[in-house]
Amino acid sequence: MRKARSATALVLTALLLSGTAFAQVQIPLDPLKIPQFAQPLPLLAPLAAAPAPGAAFVPYIPFTLGDMVGDNQAVNIKLCEFQTAILPPNTLQKGKTPLTWVWGYQIGTGACNPLPGHSYLGPVVLAKRGVPTQMTFSNQLPDAAASNVRAYKDSTDQTLVWGDPLSLNTAPPPINFNDPAGTADPELNLCYEAAKTYDPLVGLPAPCLDNYGFFGVPPATPYIAPIPAAVHIHGGEVPPVLDGGPDAWWTPNGIYGHGYYSKNGLADAAAGKAVYVYPNGQEAAPVWFHDHILGATRLNVYAGIAGGYMITDDQLSSPATLPAGLLPLGLDRKQGGAPMNGTLNLAAGADEVLIPLIIQDRMFDTKGQLYFPAVGINPEHPYWIPEFVGDTIAVNGAVWPQLKIEPKRYRFLVLNGSNARVYELAFQNKTVPTKKIPNPVTPAIYVIGNDQGYLDAPQVIPAGAALANKLVVMPGERYEIIVDFKDNAGQSLQLINTAVVPYGPGGVLPNPLTDGRVMQFKVDSLCPSNQCFANDISYDPASGVALRPANPIQRLTDPASGTPAAGVTIHKVRRLTLNEVMAAGGPLEVLVNNTLYDGSSARNSPGGYNDFRDITTMWDTTWYSELPHEGETELWEIVNLTVDAHPIHPHLVAFQVLNRQPLLIDQADLNQKTLYENTVYNAAFPGGAGFLPGFGPPLDYNCGGGAPARGVVDPDACVYGGNPEIPPALMGDAVPPSPQEIGWKDTVMAPPAMVTRILVRFAKTDYAVVADADTIGYEFDPDGGHGYVWHCHIIDHEDNEMMRPYTVQANPGAGELRTFQQGDDY
Repeated sequence: MRKARSATALVLTALLLSGTAFAQVQIPLDPLKIPQFAQPLPLLAPLAAAPAPGAAFVPYIPFTLGDMVGDNQAVNIKLCEFQTAILPPNTLQKGKTPLTWVWGYQIGTGACNPLPGHSYLGPVVLAKRGVPTQMTFSNQLPDAAASNVRAYKDSTDQTLVWGDPLSLNTAPPPINFNDPAGTADPELNLCYEAAKTYDPLVGLPAPCLDNYGFFGVPPATPYIAPIPAAVHIHGGEVPPVLDGGPDAWWTPNGIYGHGYYSKNGLADAAAGKAVYVYPNGQEAAPVWFHDHILGATRLNVYAGIAGGYMITDDQLSSPATLPAGLLPLGLDRKQGGAPMNGTLNLAAGADEVLIPLIIQDRMFDTKGQLYFPAVGINPEHPYWIPEFVGDTIAVNGAVWPQLKIEPKRYRFLVLNGSNARVYELAFQNKTVPTKKIPNPVTPAIYVIGNDQGYLDAPQVIPAGAALANKLVVMPGERYEIIVDFKDNAGQSLQLINTAVVPYGPGGVLPNPLTDGRVMQFKVDSLCPSNQCFANDISYDPASGVALRPANPIQRLTDPASGTPAAGVTIHKVRRLTLNEVMAAGGPLEVLVNNTLYDGSSARNSPGGYNDFRDITTMWDTTWYSELPHEGETELWEIVNLTVDAHPIHPHLVAFQVLNRQPLLIDQADLNQKTLYENTVYNAAFPGGAGFLPGFGPPLDYNCGGGAPARGVVDPDACVYGGNPEIPPALMGDAVPPSPQEIGWKDTVMAPPAMVTRILVRFAKTDYAVVADADTIGYEFDPDGGHGYVWHCHIIDHEDNEMMRPYTVQANPGAGELRTFQQGDDY
């Protein structure tokens, strides 16, 4: 797809199959047979020794400060396969805790521990602004055929555009695509090319019906197939080569993608590792890192590969700048008795540490192993499904856990780590009224921060909030919340989920007995810590005391009116669509701006628009359309023409939500498409042929004027993106962002049939709103390598084209800002 090939390299084996993919042999476990609220919620704790054989298995999430090496924090992490407890005791056998094979990160060097005793999630790395962190990631995942994680080995789909380390080059004839054998580069994606020209009368070539690491009809023959991985720092302000994008993958045995980078060069790839040095120059934020391999992120993350990365900032999160009772990573009930100073001080009292709530849906088989459906809905992609939705809910790596607490305030970090599921979270009091507790109450949720750090002031979501004001968390989003349980002594509460699947009109409500339940909170009737009620002197969000009294958010938007804030200069406006390409069985692929991942299109041919810029990295050529300038502020209008909501995540940048505006529905259309799509958008494609899937936008992306130079471009002259104007008559009234969205974010919900507007500034968040764009930016050069990507964070979607690379053009006046230099610092 993305590089020149000889004619012989495109010759496919004559052995063709027109049937369906091989049947999956796992048997799903009935979720109603899993005990609920029968295991404790895994909490943060220092790395501990693995449990002795036969000892009780109580998982936790390890955290680390690493070691100081010179001026850098150094952390060593291995990507490993191991067993851990996800399901509660008595699930499969009375008195036994089942162990599940997973993938995950382990702290340290040396070989992987097959039974480390901690959750598959983590570690949580504790970083500090201004102190770089050197992360050494060693890929020790097993060969695909040898892995015990069936969710991966049964579900890889080689008809997607993916990392493709071997290019089907190690399997013997007649399976081998390549001539001569053993000569192909990685990333050829020949099965992807075959799927693009799929003929139902012929079917796919036989190798394209095989999972990675196997060939032939059952019983399949295994071959050596190293598992690729990539580590993305989600929400991190880092140079493009450290971003860990989808093409930055590498394998344990030295194969790598064209976006691979490491501090020590390709010698690190040969050693099966990548060394990244993160600058940590951004404001305090709950960042996280997870796998991002092209075309298989949904499988690697599902298997367990995700960790946390908490950045603290003396300007925003030191005891001197936070309100009384609030600590950088928790609550201060001692008010100065044992301040954390940016670290987790468990000796100060475990209740003071924030509690992560990493929520994921999962499925299991009758042997207690992860189950991932592996029968595609279209023959072009025999294993890919549009959205994975599990029938159990895991929190911190434990299915339906329970947390025992006291009647006082607690601080939680909520992260949606699911593939596709959205959560509408609320508390439900399950206490039966008695004379002692005649009227059980439900606590309110106070949001104090989101993706990119603290809000200016807490935002309340009252108990029993209307649907539109619930804590809605899309995949990839984070929210920091405080909940006060002072009125719930002796009571039992459930955190429930009411979000439909898929998240849009026609979605199905969750089962209130299974995926409608998240976890249980059991509140003590007493207060052993003596820190409850009048003795709870931690920060009370109900007081309304400002969270950032000395350093308020630099406001690009006026959240009350949904308009740009005073003094903001908008340099460019982009109008970008979200599109779904349908086939006989349902969605075939999902696209951003109707553009394939690599930007290949007839528009780049002679006689076409030629409005995309081709950039070559190693052996790969990709066509780019988004080319913003460092320091500038852009308005992005995300026009969702699909039937469900998408979480949109641009790498590198933080942004602020401006507003949302509904598109009117064409009532004569049985598919409920918008009037804009049916009467304006489709008609704008060349030749009047109607919608052209994967062509890109219907018009010239740059309005016929070439890629924009620095400076302000009047939207009356050009709205970039290549999409026709939306007539006001086809739209409803604009709506300001929800209260919990009014801080800096890096992931935003784009609801169906709606325009979601965000203001994106390609510079650090704490520059003044009125700062000259020619004087601001980053401490590193944001231009280089493969650049960044922006994509849907429904990872089943991003695995099948719903992602585009973009590159930031460096500010020529930013030389004095460059204190973090490639070759010296990373």
